[in-house]
Amino acid sequence: MSFRTSLTVLLSLPVLLGQASSWEAGVRARGWAYCDVDGSFLFLEPSRQAFIHWDPGQGVRGTRPAPLVDPRDSPGGEGAEAEDPYSAAARLLYGEGRRPSRRDREGRRVFPERWILDARDHCWAAAGRTLVEVDPMGRILTRRELAAPLADMVRVADGFFVCYRTLNPFIQKFDWRGEPVWTYRRKGSALSDQPLHRIVPDGRGGILLAELGSLSFTPVGPGSREGQIYFTRDGSLAEPLSTGRGGRAPMVYCSTRNAVLAVFSESEARTELPSGKGLALACFRLDRGTVEWRSTGLTEGHLLIGASVSGAVFSAPSGGLATVPVP
Repeated sequence: MSFRTSLTVLLSLPVLLGQASSWEAGVRARGWAYCDVDGSFLFLEPSRQAFIHWDPGQGVRGTRPAPLVDPRDSPGGEGAEAEDPYSAAARLLYGEGRRPSRRDREGRRVFPERWILDARDHCWAAAGRTLVEVDPMGRILTRRELAAPLADMVRVADGFFVCYRTLNPFIQKFDWRGEPVWTYRRKGSALSDQPLHRIVPDGRGGILLAELGSLSFTPVGPGSREGQIYFTRDGSLAEPLSTGRGGRAPMVYCSTRNAVLAVFSESEARTELPSGKGLALACFRLDRGTVEWRSTGLTEGHLLIGASVSGAVFSAPSGGLATVPVP
């Protein structure tokens, strides 16, 4: 980084700090956010090109510059793998379209889609096929090209997992140097327009994989046991659901329940909920092997971003937060 760039970063920090002091999560929070182990959140504020570190009890705890990603590294950029016959058949089966054209992505700023913090307070941020390591001053320390466009990013003690936006499950684990150390990949590597598979912490240092609309999980990761974790629903085995046009929604781990929280539309959930519209919250109790449901009262567009002592935390599409008690 040049002296001029470093000076620009240093001079911009007081401005960011001043702007962050007036930032209110109840109004400004939107989109996905990284939920740390202490219950605080790291939100992206695109208008300020900054991350806002916010705590439910303390409010704004700080801010840091957010990196930009080259539009050429976004989904649909050059370098996509050729589609094999197996993946092409799977794409047709799931009704997926072709990858977005690169032409539509040129000439615009691309912010990170997922990000985490490590023990050194470095931010690992990713968008499309690009993964960067950024220090607290906003300086990019390392940059790596990912194997496919990103769908999910989950932090564990000795690194982080990345789940890719592919028709068949494709997951890699990275160490804190940004090097891939483990890969889980099914046959076929065609890309998907929407995230079809999601990963979530299991509360014990590993991760769980949810495929399409399945209501069962697969433990994955180095040393994990093969097999499935099944759940019962009203005494019977929970059957798969439709994922909808937007793909599978993000999931979060709830430590107070030792449960995984997920969201489906009430029409997809096929439960006896009051309205049959809006979003339904599913609580997968890992210790009981049951799945319980609750109507959130929220419209589609709200995004599940974390779990607090008060319940499941959602960001609103127009800005703000909503909390729903966990079943």
